[in-house]
This record gives sequence, structure tokens and C-alpha cells, in this order.
Amino acid sequence: MKKEELLSTILASLENGNENVLLHIQDKKIQIDCIISDFKNYFGFSFDHCDFTIKNLSFNILNNTSKNKSISFNSCKFDTSFFLELSNLNQVNISDCSVKNNNYKTITIEDSNVDYLTIQHNPNNKIEAPNYHFEKVNLHSLLIKNIDSKNSIRFTKPNNIIERQLQIDNCSFESISLFDITLNGRGIIKNVVKTNSFYAHNLTINKTININNNKFKKMTFDDCFFYGNTSMQDNHVDKIELKDTFFSLPPFLDNLQTNISNYNANDIKTVRTIKQQLQKTENRIDYDKFRSYELELYKKELQSTKKWWNGDLLILKLNSLFSNHGTSWGKALKMTLLFAFGFYSILYFVKNWQNEFDIINGFNHFTSGYFKFMLVTNFYDPLSEKREFLSRFVEWIPFIFGKVFIGYGLYETIQAFRKYRK
Repeated sequence: MKKEELLSTILASLENGNENVLLHIQDKKIQIDCIISDFKNYFGFSFDHCDFTIKNLSFNILNNTSKNKSISFNSCKFDTSFFLELSNLNQVNISDCSVKNNNYKTITIEDSNVDYLTIQHNPNNKIEAPNYHFEKVNLHSLLIKNIDSKNSIRFTKPNNIIERQLQIDNCSFESISLFDITLNGRGIIKNVVKTNSFYAHNLTINKTININNNKFKKMTFDDCFFYGNTSMQDNHVDKIELKDTFFSLPPFLDNLQTNISNYNANDIKTVRTIKQQLQKTENRIDYDKFRSYELELYKKELQSTKKWWNGDLLILKLNSLFSNHGTSWGKALKMTLLFAFGFYSILYFVKNWQNEFDIINGFNHFTSGYFKFMLVTNFYDPLSEKREFLSRFVEWIPFIFGKVFIGYGLYETIQAFRKYRK
């Protein structure tokens, strides 16, 4: 359908039109770029199963026309990347649309002013959603829902404003990029899975945002400002970065799952910031977890200095080895018993290497001595029936080292037991 045919169809259908008429354009091929600005006598347009071979389509409500107008695109196909300009519209719906060109699969909404913009797909339709890019938009509300795509959602260029609500729900993308957005209402980003990257830059939230129950490989906030209540709960993120990000109120970060092996020493500021915010909300459980992450990254930082001796590094390695920095009493107890067994075995071998080993009697002798050895304050020979000290210097070496590690291990066990106490 060429431009003249499209316009003549509209005018013919609406000769006696009124503002309650919605013009349906169905199963048409639209071949020439169009600018449609006269909306005086009809409610709006609905493009159903249309094939667009154009690159630009513009709908612009005149200032002297009622703004209660709507546009919808349902199951439409676009040959290549498509630019859509929507000015002074009340409602725009984009449902189950696709782009056929594999190299340029993008629908760009630019220089637009819309009250309610909805982009969604039917989960039962096997349609590959295109990239959706937004450039210099002013929206009252934006809803993106039920999209499973290997492509991206991206806000670019300055001065993107959303007045009331931004909601991204039950979606998966290659990436989500929120650049230069001011959100004056409420933000909801939930149930977003299988998404490699969530990147927010120069994002300003003036009221409330909930980013809950999502799965991202990487989540980055760069130069962002949160002036209202912020919730980032039950998220699974392989790596999170906070760069020059300000929270006016402490964010709720309950059950934030991340993989510390993906972090390096340069990420310690992010982990420290999260730890501090968890402390402000009195989330002691997650606070202890991120405190251990902070110490683990500090250990990596000390390792990078490559000094021949570093006492702090040694202590951090022992803390990590024994109890994950005071967070695992089970590991602390296990490592205590293991180190005690190792040094006691050396002591047993030094004292009995020339003697024959009787399985039954020798085993009883070995185990009874082991339990004596576990007593930190018992400095008598654990293998002697009498209360006597060891007689040779070589026997004291594993004995002393064993006692040191037993005492240290018991201390770490007690500290881990006390981790939830104030």
C-alpha cells in the first residue's frame, strides 16, 4: 500500500467519522514512508498483520486535536530496521511484531511523546522479537512484557523521561541498557531471566524502583541516583558493579546472590558499598556474606603486591581456609580436626617409626592419643600413659604447631557460631 493509497483508505473510511472510530488496516503491504498528522475525526489506527517495507512512520497529533488517540501494531512484519515517531498520543500498543532482516533487527522509537506505550508478545507465538531502541522519548508509562528474545532493550541519547511507571516483566534479552533516563514515578523490573547484561547509566529515580527476582550475568549501575525507596531483592547476578551511584535511602538487597569468583581486586568498592547498605537495613545474614566477600577481594589485592612476606595476607588466607572469614562453623570444625589429625600423625610417626604396628592395639593407642592431643591446654605427651613431657626436640615441632592450629581452629569455630549475635 503506497502513501496515497493509505491516506485515501483512511479518508474514505472516515468521511463521516467521529472520535470513537478506530480504523483497522489489515493484511496490507505498506511501501512508502508516511507522516500522518490529521487525527481530528477518528480515534486511531490498528495495523493488523501488515507488512512494512518502509523505514520511517510518523504519527503526530496536532496541538488543536484531542490527545485521546491510539495506535496499535499487531503481528506486523518489518523488512528492515524501522523508525517510529509518535507525538502527542494517548496509547500505543506493539504486539508480536518482528523484523525480517537478520542484520538490522531494530525498531527505534524516537522523538516521541506518548502517555501509555505497551510492547508485548504472546508467549505461545514463536516470534523472534527485534531490538527495541528508545531515543529522546517522553512517556507517561512504559510496559514491556512477555518477550523472550536474543536481542536488546536500549535507551540512548539524553533526556528520556518516564513520568509515572516503567515496567519490564517476565522477559529475557541479550541486554538491557537504560541510558539517560529520569523516572519520576515507579519502576518495576521483575522476572527477567537469561539476560547477559543489565546496564544503567545516568539513571535518576525520583521515587521508587523495584528490581526483584531477576537473573543477570552482569549488572552495572554507573552514575545513577536513587532518591526514593529502592528494592533489589532475590536477584541472581554473576557480577554486579556500582560506580558513582548514590542511594538517598538504604536499598533493600535481601538474598542478593552473586559469584565472588567473577570479581577482582578492583571490585572491592562495589562489595564494600553493598555491605554498608546491608548493615544500614540490619540484614545481618547477607551482611556477613558480603563482609567475607570483601575480605576475599582484599586478599586478592594483597596477592597482587607480590611481597615476599605479608602478615595480613597470611591471616586472610588462614581465615578463608578455616571458616570463610567467620561465616562457616562447619568448615572451621572440619579444618580443625583435619589439621590436628595431620600434625598428630606426624608426631605418632616420629615416636613410633621403629616400632611394629599392631592393628588393634595400635589403633586404640592412636585414637586415644589423638583425643588427648585435641585438648589445647594438655602439654603432656599424648602417647604416654604417664603425665610426662616429650623428650626429644623433633617431637615438639609437630606438637607445638598442632596445638597452635587447634587453638586457632577452635577460635574460628566459636567466631562462626557467634556470627548472628549483635
